[in-house]
Amino acid sequence: MSTGGLERVLLPMSSLLGWGLVTVGALMVLHVFGLNIQPLLTIGGVGGVAIGFGAQSVTSNAISGINLVSGQLSQHSLQNPSRRLSLPMQYLASIW
Repeated sequence: MSTGGLERVLLPMSSLLGWGLVTVGALMVLHVFGLNIQPLLTIGGVGGVAIGFGAQSVTSNAISGINLVSGQLSQHSLQNPSRRLSLPMQYLASIW
């Protein structure tokens, strides 16, 4: 892996780690001042599950789109002369 690629991976990771440390530190300070942080943790957990379910469909659609774009066109394709659009027959068969 080149140095530029490594920096591109480590920069978001360090940012995410920084936000995580700030969040944990803020929760610890709130706990020290006597605030009950259990509801905040519960909201965070439920929110994380909701974001995970939402990201699941987005990720699935993105991977399906990449698969369609990167797939090889079959020898038999449907062409629309008015739009000059060519679609593989396998894709059309999967829709119907």
